[in-house]
Amino acid sequence: MERKLPSKGDRGKRTSRPDASRFSNRPQGTPSAPTAGPKPGNSSGAASRPPPRDGCYFCKEPHVVRLCPTATEEQKMLCYQRMKDTKVAKVKAVRASRLPVNRQVVINGLVELLYRPDSGSDVNVIPASALRDLEACAAPVAVTNMLMPVYLERVGGDLLGCRTSCDVDVMMGTAAGPVNVVNVRCIIVDDDEEEFLLGNPTLVALGIDEGRQMEQLAMSSSGVYSEENDGLPDDPETGQDDEAEVQELLDQLVANAGEPARVEPYRLQLKEAQMHRIVAGQ
Repeated sequence: MERKLPSKGDRGKRTSRPDASRFSNRPQGTPSAPTAGPKPGNSSGAASRPPPRDGCYFCKEPHVVRLCPTATEEQKMLCYQRMKDTKVAKVKAVRASRLPVNRQVVINGLVELLYRPDSGSDVNVIPASALRDLEACAAPVAVTNMLMPVYLERVGGDLLGCRTSCDVDVMMGTAAGPVNVVNVRCIIVDDDEEEFLLGNPTLVALGIDEGRQMEQLAMSSSGVYSEENDGLPDDPETGQDDEAEVQELLDQLVANAGEPARVEPYRLQLKEAQMHRIVAGQ
């Protein structure tokens, strides 16, 4: 292509530059090279991804769970579900980094859930899902097998037998602020419960005895705690007049007075009669 030189009349004028995108060294009609796509048999590109840092969730080998040669499809699905639960537990642990609000409890500083005080329960109850969340957060709790099962009465009257227990640290959120209790013995219930049940022994240890409060209220309303039955000696009363005693004293004074004394009246006589008048204006 010949380049046309500008003439003398065109010198000093601004000329438009041709669009570079319109020109190409590639001959016309030549198709562009196709982009690299996934290899056959690896549509998702999982083989090109680096293996997990901890290895396969099932066999701990350097590959992903989907390409594990030893795991069946059911085992792979179970691994996916456990990894999903782990992510949810980590989210709960991040949320539990702040102070709990009212009616919420934080277990071992990681897992947050609701709690309900129950003065009619003799034990503390923790759901098994909270322990699974702690295990997913790399903070497992030591579980103890009890010699005798503990039966919990559920709604409807049926009994649920529990054979395991654990000790956890609890931070409860109240309207006045958080309350920390360490080494709280709890019964593990493997059910669909999502609340931490705070039993009467822990409530009494915190100074919350509803039975005692009701007893004090009943005794106060019946007069047991009144001033007449407080067991203290009575102090002598002062400032109280006895009309009969006062009248008797007056009679004694009159009887012992004797005859009245004879005293002449005292008279004062002026030397000169002085008249005084008051004139208005003076």
